[in-house]
Amino acid sequence: MYKILPCSESILGNLCKESYKLRNRLSQIRFSLNNCQNISLKKRLNSEHNEIKKRRKEIKDIVNYLKSCNINEPLAMDFFVEITRRELYI
Repeated sequence: MYKILPCSESILGNLCKESYKLRNRLSQIRFSLNNCQNISLKKRLNSEHNEIKKRRKEIKDIVNYLKSCNINEPLAMDFFVEITRRELYI
């Protein structure tokens, strides 16, 4: 059976969604780290924080590669660049 998607999916769209979700998760982790007193939980949160930062770095590298490929979707590319370059300040 085929699955009907409500909107078109693209690599750029999926990476934008992933970057946005990772950014939100980093925000939650930083909030939890500031309020947590359990040492083992802090270690797990720090580990997840580091893994997410690595993935965001990979996504930024993909952005740089795609920019060099002259993608035919300039608006999507600009949005993608904007989403991935935003940093969290908490």
